[in-house]
Amino acid sequence: MITASPKGRLLIVDDSADTRELLQRNLTAHGYSVLTASNVAEALRIMDSVGIDLVITDLKMPGVSGLDLVRHIKANLKDTEVMMITGYPSVEGAVAAVKSGAQEYLSKPFTVEELLTAVNHVMEKLNIRQFTSEKIEHSPVQLLDMVGNSKAMQNVIKAISKAVASMVAVHIMGESGTGKGLIAKAIHFTSSRAGTPFASIDCGSIPEEYFDRYYFGYTDENVLDKTVSLTGFLQYLDGGTLYMKEISELPFTTQLKLVRMLEEQALYQTGMAGAQALNFLIITDSSRNLQMLAKNGV
Repeated sequence: MITASPKGRLLIVDDSADTRELLQRNLTAHGYSVLTASNVAEALRIMDSVGIDLVITDLKMPGVSGLDLVRHIKANLKDTEVMMITGYPSVEGAVAAVKSGAQEYLSKPFTVEELLTAVNHVMEKLNIRQFTSEKIEHSPVQLLDMVGNSKAMQNVIKAISKAVASMVAVHIMGESGTGKGLIAKAIHFTSSRAGTPFASIDCGSIPEEYFDRYYFGYTDENVLDKTVSLTGFLQYLDGGTLYMKEISELPFTTQLKLVRMLEEQALYQTGMAGAQALNFLIITDSSRNLQMLAKNGV
């Protein structure tokens, strides 16, 4: 008999027995109820008989791929989230995973800490969505009132409700561990964008040239006399929300490009004439006071 875990029931889908055993052992040790499947067909049989909160699937497997499983889940199992792992990391793979509906994308090898952080993020989102499933009957303020009654929390709830109503760029300031990510997700999942992509990036870990190339995209007309284009990650988020953690860590030139994008609601690519209109919400956070940094010329 399978019993539900207070933290959630997970399904690991991977053709590697070693990977399945490693993930199951570590996630079980941290309070999750974990099932495993060696292929997509087996995973579908399990999901037909047992409710699953989160599926962690490999990208490349014999037969049906992990991407196909993600698409099936997003089309048919609205209460199940998906996270993808792969031993063949690439920007194209990450973009495909996000487009198909995966909430996290981990490249092998990854640490136990990275695994738990990703799983906890997805489960946190699932918990928020369970709150927001009642949004027809409750306003965002009433809905988020469930998570706290202190004066400080009520002020946070009011600020979230105001952000949801205005849907303009939002900045969250606070020390590490104070729940900035939870606030960002609450804004997204209680807004009209709740059914659109939500993606987060850690600004402190992205080199400037990488951000320009893979997030903004580019067009190059001088590659073997052909025009070569790369669709930027930001373009796939059109209509959704981009959460940028520790925005102050981005290079200043990249920050200027983001400001221009926000002001004009348009994306300018290297090598592209004109701009592409974009419609997505940007939420940023920082553990440092941006006004003080600007005042001090940092």
